[in-house]
Amino acid sequence: MPLPLETPVLRDRFRGTLLGLAAGEALGAPADFLTAEQIEERFGVITEMLGGGCHGVQLGEATDATDMMLCLAESLADTAGFHPEDIMHRYLAWFESGPRDVSLTVRTVLLSFRSGTHWDLASRRAFEILGSPAAGNGSLMRCAPLALLFCGDAEARHVASQRESTLTHFERLAGWACVAFNDLLDAAIAASCARTCPPSPTPSTRKTSASAPPCARRWRPSRKKSRARRSSSTPCARRSGRCCAPTPTRKPCASP
Repeated sequence: MPLPLETPVLRDRFRGTLLGLAAGEALGAPADFLTAEQIEERFGVITEMLGGGCHGVQLGEATDATDMMLCLAESLADTAGFHPEDIMHRYLAWFESGPRDVSLTVRTVLLSFRSGTHWDLASRRAFEILGSPAAGNGSLMRCAPLALLFCGDAEARHVASQRESTLTHFERLAGWACVAFNDLLDAAIAASCARTCPPSPTPSTRKTSASAPPCARRWRPSRKKSRARRSSSTPCARRSGRCCAPTPTRKPCASP
């Protein structure tokens, strides 16, 4: 379903999505592979572009996430659609250009593809070679262009997000992360997320439960009701001392 937005507004939000990804990655590149404690000790709070880090980046320089995102975006634009084989060839061309950083999973996939493995089987072969979980965040970092191409079309967006992720990450968990992230992007672009999801509680609202939004207040049964229900609850619930009343769930952000 088309979004109820004027074309100039959509274009501006599309640009903001891609520029935000590139700027955010460049901002965090010097802190790659550091723990939160190490980041705080070395940089404090990162609020401006820095250089260095394990990649030795220059000020404002991005790494593999932005590079692969651009490969995906250019393929979608040049072919006017989602064509996985074309995307894989662009990833390989990028890899052969000698990028500063390539993750182990992506490197293994592209080496396998270059050596003759079919493009649609390379991630499975890499999974067999590495012998370890392959649900990293590499496909998540680059998937945003799919949210733009399929903005307002949840079914096509879900299929493409999963499919594109499997080009380098064989485990479907990585693909589901892309699906969830692109759904959030779709909601943000449509400006519907703020209307359906109340803001997270701040420290002050946590102390004053009455001022917190309903979804932020944790539901708890009264002690009297809890005691009355224990006798009729399941054995497992009686052992844990918890009642079986369902906890209200927070309504998720819905795409338009």
